[in-house]
Amino acid sequence: MLTIENANLHYGAAQALRGVSLKADQAKITCVLGRNGVGKSSLLRAIVGHQPLSSGAILFEGKDFGKSAAYERSRAGVAYVPQVHNPPFAFTVETVVLMGRTAHGSLFSRPSASDREIAASSSVRNTRFCTFIRAT
Repeated sequence: MLTIENANLHYGAAQALRGVSLKADQAKITCVLGRNGVGKSSLLRAIVGHQPLSSGAILFEGKDFGKSAAYERSRAGVAYVPQVHNPPFAFTVETVVLMGRTAHGSLFSRPSASDREIAASSSVRNTRFCTFIRAT
């Protein structure tokens, strides 16, 4: 489970997140909805470690995730593909997931059988529930 507790995030003097709290359960889709500029992308960047919180907590499976490096979060299975993603080739979802699994292997290693199994099962069709969180 991913838990965000009272998250605040600033870009200089501008506050992008103010007191955001949410829980996202494993094996469920959690959607963050809101108009432009309310902090949806900033929240995702904070979760994956690309932007530090000013205050608050990010917990993943009960452990404080806020001080973890981005590569540690990736190894734990937390990833982010930005809305504007223009790859140079027409990659399948399975290929993109396999590329994301590179943090679990060694340098120049090939995807393992486990990686391929994870990529093959990473379809939205396998998800039964969806939680919507409205950003205001």
